[in-house]
Amino acid sequence: VQNLGAGAYNFTAIRTDQSNYSNIFNENDFLINTATPSLSLSASPSWIDAYPTSTTVTGSGCPSQLTCNLYRNGTSVSNPDIQTLVVGLYNYTYNTTGNANYTSATNSSNLTINLNTTSCNVLFNETSPLTYPNGFKAYSNCNSAFTLKRNGTTIVNNSDQNLGAGYWNFTVIRTDNVNYTNILDTEFFTINQASSDIALTFNGTRGDRTYNQYSIANITCSLATPTSGTVSIYTNFSDGVMKLTNTGASPLTNLTNLSVSGLWSFICNWSNTNYTSDSETWYAN
Repeated sequence: VQNLGAGAYNFTAIRTDQSNYSNIFNENDFLINTATPSLSLSASPSWIDAYPTSTTVTGSGCPSQLTCNLYRNGTSVSNPDIQTLVVGLYNYTYNTTGNANYTSATNSSNLTINLNTTSCNVLFNETSPLTYPNGFKAYSNCNSAFTLKRNGTTIVNNSDQNLGAGYWNFTVIRTDNVNYTNILDTEFFTINQASSDIALTFNGTRGDRTYNQYSIANITCSLATPTSGTVSIYTNFSDGVMKLTNTGASPLTNLTNLSVSGLWSFICNWSNTNYTSDSETWYAN
């Protein structure tokens, strides 16, 4: 049995006893051709994947007598090549230069890493609008690093939002803006003003009241809803010109000597960004 390398070989038979035989010599040539390696490439999980999939590209079929190399975009890599590649097209080539018994061979395939299309949204655990002082949580479903902002200020993900009345902007920005399709989302949340209730009383009575001249009117301005806040009392007493007489914490009391006869109006007023404005007017004469 001849286990020969590639090449041309001459085989000659010479009979030892050349005196007693007519056929004493025979010659034949034998050709061993160079073999062609059957190289192959495989990719796991596939040749087309989405970021950030970990891929494994393997070159196989290299005969033990040869040195075979794996390249990614022309750069030598280990075999197998295990990577988490950014979005792009990558050419893998597995080849050998051959030797005396094998021809050179090459196998090439392209690995495609596509953009990740997963969501990156601003979400709330309540539905807008709410009424002050109700709160809610703001969060994002981004599956990679991100920044969540409220009116331009960074906030903690899934944090409680106990906000004043207003129209609030929430924006999520994905840190990686190269490998994802969804990188920004903006949503708005409205907190409506709460209703308020204010009361004006003359000497403990809510309503118009008749006094004798020079009587002391005990005028009290107080909040029912909310239970605290700054209120103001206005009146046109004495000269017919409406003016501010007192401002202070509820309940606010003003003692007025009704020294001038006439029909005088008194107004209890309050305003606040988180509540609707309210006022109450009664007359004293």
